[in-house]
Amino acid sequence: MIKRKAIAAIMAGLLAMAPGLAACSNNAASTSAASESTSSAQESTATETASTAQESASSDTPEWAVVDEEAEDQDTTAQAELPAQYDMREKGLVTPVKRQNPWGACWSFGVIAASESSILSAMGSTYEDTKLDLSEKHLAYFGLSPITEGEDPAQAGEGVYMMDESIRGNDIYDAGGHPMYATALFAMGVGPINESAFPYRGTEEITAYDYVTTQDKETVIRDYLVPNFKVFTGETVDEYIASHDDVSTAEEAYDALYNARVERYKDLNEYYMGDDWTIPERREGGLYNRWLSSGAVLKDGNKLPDIRTAEGQAAAKREMLAGRAVAVAHQSDNALPEQGEGKYINLDTWALFCGKEDEDLEHTADHEVCIVGWDDNYPKENFKEGLRPDVDGAWLVKNSWGSETDAAPDDLGNVVNRQPWGIVDENGKHTGYFWLSYQDVSITNAETFGFSVGDGTNGGIVAMQYDYLPDDEMNINYPQEPSEDVVSSANVFEAECDCIVKSVSTYAPNPDTRVTFAIYRLGADASDPTDGELLFRTTKDFELVGYHRVDVDKEMEFKKGERLAVVTTASYVDEDGKRVFIAPVSAGMNKFAIDQFVGTMFEQSKYVVTVVNRGESYFYENGAWKDWVDVLADKDAKEKESGSVLAGQYSYDNFSIKAFAEPTE
Repeated sequence: MIKRKAIAAIMAGLLAMAPGLAACSNNAASTSAASESTSSAQESTATETASTAQESASSDTPEWAVVDEEAEDQDTTAQAELPAQYDMREKGLVTPVKRQNPWGACWSFGVIAASESSILSAMGSTYEDTKLDLSEKHLAYFGLSPITEGEDPAQAGEGVYMMDESIRGNDIYDAGGHPMYATALFAMGVGPINESAFPYRGTEEITAYDYVTTQDKETVIRDYLVPNFKVFTGETVDEYIASHDDVSTAEEAYDALYNARVERYKDLNEYYMGDDWTIPERREGGLYNRWLSSGAVLKDGNKLPDIRTAEGQAAAKREMLAGRAVAVAHQSDNALPEQGEGKYINLDTWALFCGKEDEDLEHTADHEVCIVGWDDNYPKENFKEGLRPDVDGAWLVKNSWGSETDAAPDDLGNVVNRQPWGIVDENGKHTGYFWLSYQDVSITNAETFGFSVGDGTNGGIVAMQYDYLPDDEMNINYPQEPSEDVVSSANVFEAECDCIVKSVSTYAPNPDTRVTFAIYRLGADASDPTDGELLFRTTKDFELVGYHRVDVDKEMEFKKGERLAVVTTASYVDEDGKRVFIAPVSAGMNKFAIDQFVGTMFEQSKYVVTVVNRGESYFYENGAWKDWVDVLADKDAKEKESGSVLAGQYSYDNFSIKAFAEPTE
């Protein structure tokens, strides 16, 4: 029996849509979202010359894997000339600088900043016209929250878990993350959500200044300052006493911190971290908060080549020219103007460089930001003396540590994004931006997010899927060695309501991956995903690694209870010029594996849980289809028999294949 898998929900907002709920099931709602194709430098119609690779459409190729007839290449920004300087702010595509305090949720701020710029571009609008503001809180919370029984009973429990089981509730905002967590969430057909639905504050909406000035001093010290002393000062109590001549006891240290916090919050206010920041599973009316959307659906989650290389820099620039800002991780410098000289940043020019490949320095990315421009001629002399790159050139970066120029009251009248940090404008005000050298060795995990907007306004879009594991945990190719013979993967879904399939998606695990998509209508007695009527087939080439969704240009209606299969055949040309086939799948180290590292230098903070049920996913190899459950069981048995050190240590997810449909009821 194929269990119910359609998910998602509604949330009007970006395009002033009227809210509406698709009548699909008690537990599934519809995403007021879209499949309008936006220009993407990553997708083109499939073309190939026989001189560079094997011809896919040989006589023994299965019908679902046949490459469609060649078509002309689409014009993309890949052919555009790259200017020496560019600033997305001048196009009105950048939203105001925010401030992530009181949490270390920088990854969600970097991703939301990039998403806001991309959605404005997809809408053909500007911040001034829309005042677009999306929720970092919703992304940070659900990006690290496993699937619950109510959200999807058949996949309940799947997701990322903390080894420290005490990290839950508010602590999840300090757990750290990557852009790929956002890709996994957005690829479900939901999010990002309007800030007004999930504002970055606790349920009581208490600011830190309100708390420290309205509670009695002893309570503030006991409940707030004592447990967070090192967070606020960077020192233990003993270290603080030793470094301050006017402090000789713990009581004096706490008193000094209390006075400092009161003075700080007068000007640099933020919402109180001791409030309840958790998001309930369901909201009033019964909708599940995870499955909400504001009217934009992820079309491309692009992992860029290493942007320390010429290839990666060109890719990042093309993405920005196409209206997609770049989320990226790097090694930060926490210096503020009042703290004096920074370790890596020149506080006169706000130019940051933490070292090159050949220097004996530690380069660990610890902060997520958003690149919104560049200057090929930015002088290397502007970086910190004694720690300068060899070449000119830098990225213009939007940070999440506040601003003076963008500081403004929120909907409650509280200014929580003010901080004197970043490049100074002509009026002497800090903007919240900085320059990051092209040559900075810590830059990593560059990713962009392309959205589509405009469709699904009459009934929303239902997402059908089984995979909820973030791709960064480990996206691998199966089999491990690419095959010269066709291998394919498929997911089988059951329509929960009368609907029309509008788009399909998958994950491209390699640069220049070719994917052939096929959709089948299956009968009740179908023995495999292709034992039915072939309704649709198309082939696309994806330049960049990542998640990609493709519009269906043929109307295919399914009645409630009917089964459909989405079959994908992925391939690329190897170093020998041969076309080889793979099936991408997400995997991750489970708790059994991570337990082996406890107490060692390789100790990990997270592990994964996956849920794969019979009848959901299928794998084609050696001319036959097998249920993915059986394939994984065979793999585990062989690993154990061989004595492999990997036996039982990795959990594999369903295939990253989804179908998006518009209800017709």
